[in-house]
Amino acid sequence: MKSGMDNGMAGQAASNMYAEFQTARDQANAANEGRYNDILGRMDQLYGRSMGGLDSLSSQGRDDIDRRFRESGAAGQQSLVNRGLGNSTITENFRQGNTEAASAEQRRLADQIAMRRIGLDVDLSGQRMGVMERRTDEAPDLNMMAQLAMQAGAAGVPVGASAKAG
Repeated sequence: MKSGMDNGMAGQAASNMYAEFQTARDQANAANEGRYNDILGRMDQLYGRSMGGLDSLSSQGRDDIDRRFRESGAAGQQSLVNRGLGNSTITENFRQGNTEAASAEQRRLADQIAMRRIGLDVDLSGQRMGVMERRTDEAPDLNMMAQLAMQAGAAGVPVGASAKAG
């Protein structure tokens, strides 16, 4: 038969073990939360860089289209002048046709970039949601820990603070 002192010591050991377990659990949860937030933050940075890259790509593409049609327009105008058609209605029709072709090319570029943006958004957002979905952060069950402590105590194995003292 155990004395009251033995029961008190066992209760204190169980209490100490629970406190140690809870402290370790809180530290692990904080570390997990930090890693999770770091991953999401890095994914947000990747998203921003990727979308920003599309913006600069579209800007360069628009500039290239403008330059190409400006140069072809100037060459076409000069060709008309060289043929003696510089003052005719053909010149204005040529200019309108060139402007319309440039606008159509700009719209095609905008459509391509929009499709890339949508694809990139879906891909990166899907990756981010996948990280969020796979997060489990399951801590050990307190009941299981209590059972292990009781088994250890029944076997005479020191548990918790008493294990450190010995």
